[in-house]
Amino acid sequence: MSGILLSVYAFLFVQIFAVTINDVKHRKISNQWLFLNLGLFVALLFIAPEHYQFTAKTFFYSLTFLFVGLVGFFLKIMGPGDSKYLFSLFLVTPLVWHDSLFMVLLYSTVIIGGFSILTQVIQNHEKIVAYAKVGQADGLKECLGTKFPYAPVIMMSWAWMGHHLFF
Repeated sequence: MSGILLSVYAFLFVQIFAVTINDVKHRKISNQWLFLNLGLFVALLFIAPEHYQFTAKTFFYSLTFLFVGLVGFFLKIMGPGDSKYLFSLFLVTPLVWHDSLFMVLLYSTVIIGGFSILTQVIQNHEKIVAYAKVGQADGLKECLGTKFPYAPVIMMSWAWMGHHLFF
């Protein structure tokens, strides 16, 4: 593993930790991270061209998260900061790690999202049954939950991926 990759991993670990603290505390991910990562991406194109290229493959996951985020925002299940941050995170993640990061994000989202929904079902079981009997979709949606901060999922995924990369 090259020194630049280890440096990028460590830098992003600290960054994601800061984003996570802010997301949990304020339920918001600032646009400053988007701009920082866009600038860092441009710099990395020159600093480490063997790991960063301006190609369609580089932008595949980034643009996918913007699209998914837009749909998630309209469905009120994802905040706009989450998708913008993921967009920029994939740009500054070395291309060779994209598939791994996507997979651990997927697994983490299913595990944590599933646990969150299960918790809501257990806590609101009686209400859910009552709303289901009368066919009140808005009541069901209210019982099944609110958006949860997504940055902790990103943090867990980054750590999980790092464990597999470095250990």
